[in-house]
Amino acid sequence: MTPAKTPPPAPGDILGERYTLKRIEWTSPLGSVWLARDRVLDRAVLVQLLDPSLAADQTTRRAFQKSAARTAQIGAPGLLQVYDIGDQPAFAVLEHASGGRLIDRLSAGPMRTTDAARAALAIARGLESLHERGSWHGALSPSTILFDEEGRAKIFATGMADTARANPNIDVAGEQPVEYRTPEKDPIPADADRYALAALTYQMLTGSPPEPGVSARAKRRSVPVQIDELLKRALSVDPTARPSLDEFEAALAPFARVLPKDVKEPHFAIAEFRWLVPVIVVVVLAVLAITLGVELANNLGNKKSATPKTSATSSANNELTVMSATDFDPLGNHHEHPAQTKFAIDGNPVTKWTTEDYKTADLGGKGGVGLLLDLGSVKSIATVEIQTGIPGWQADIRVSDTQGSQPGDYQTVAADITVATNDGKYTVRPGTRGRYVLLWITRLVLNQSDPTYPYSVEVNEIQPFAA
Repeated sequence: MTPAKTPPPAPGDILGERYTLKRIEWTSPLGSVWLARDRVLDRAVLVQLLDPSLAADQTTRRAFQKSAARTAQIGAPGLLQVYDIGDQPAFAVLEHASGGRLIDRLSAGPMRTTDAARAALAIARGLESLHERGSWHGALSPSTILFDEEGRAKIFATGMADTARANPNIDVAGEQPVEYRTPEKDPIPADADRYALAALTYQMLTGSPPEPGVSARAKRRSVPVQIDELLKRALSVDPTARPSLDEFEAALAPFARVLPKDVKEPHFAIAEFRWLVPVIVVVVLAVLAITLGVELANNLGNKKSATPKTSATSSANNELTVMSATDFDPLGNHHEHPAQTKFAIDGNPVTKWTTEDYKTADLGGKGGVGLLLDLGSVKSIATVEIQTGIPGWQADIRVSDTQGSQPGDYQTVAADITVATNDGKYTVRPGTRGRYVLLWITRLVLNQSDPTYPYSVEVNEIQPFAA
């Protein structure tokens, strides 16, 4: 008797008594990739099903499960996290990236230089994590790069190359555009990944795959010279001329930053004349020195002696000294431009701290992000002054005597304020005391030309005042 054939998977099927299949998102050389629901944790996940024709071979099935488990053990930020693996049918469960695939994003044209550099940097670090553990991707392409809800690029890696070694019928190369493949026929696997990364970066910056002899900058003048030179080397026909992943990361990192909100991409003049920056800095410092010198002379002429501050509170305007400022993102990825937080308390209204860019004004539904101020000790607080270049966003002001890890650890003393431009001053609940002041941002504003992630907030200065 011929055994009954197993019916193909369908929406509503439950795998491993836990994952409910919803719909096919795309098909990879290993099989269909489904959007599913984890019934235990009540969250969306991706499920890579191993095609039944491949799973029928025990060696292939074991290779697939072993390689998926290896990716799960890596757990690098640049890789989609593998949560689970199963059998009969063979499948792997991965993190759901709600931001979609790069191939869909590129259909709208090239990306901003900053966004492309940020994505390429994340991909390079993800590949480095794979290579350090003796694995490789083997099919890097716009189809295998996804974005999470915060806009971070992540590699879809279920061990396709490792599985293909166990079964020559798996056509890994079919996942890649031909322009992403090295000129040499049998490249070292890690070299092939680096070449594909260069091709991917080229396409993100220009909107099209690389062409022999045509630099990225020749296609799009706004491509920075440094990245253009990197890609020329990385796409060289000579494998020995291609840069390492460390070199990739070093070249991309300076450009993977947040641009001024009214600038779509680095201007040509900025890319060509970066040498002017040190000159401008020297001139500005000289002007500041002269200005401060004149002011000091005037003060000395008007006052016989300077009166030192006797406490952290200024006697003139009741400003409270802020010892430090840190980003506060307990409900997300735990970082919101931490290197910029010092600019919110540096006394310079030109510099600023910004949140990450989000798809929706409600921060993708995660509740909020914040900026946490440490006053050094418990102080009485009457008002908080906030300066911003983009008004209209909403926040709470919260305080605590001790540093908490969740927004609920802080008491709300001014709720649902709408932050105005320049120097809005907001009164907190009478009798407020605390060491830590949390600006808990709950609603963002339109602040980007990028239609996919247009929402964010800027804080140029924040200053608490005593009564």
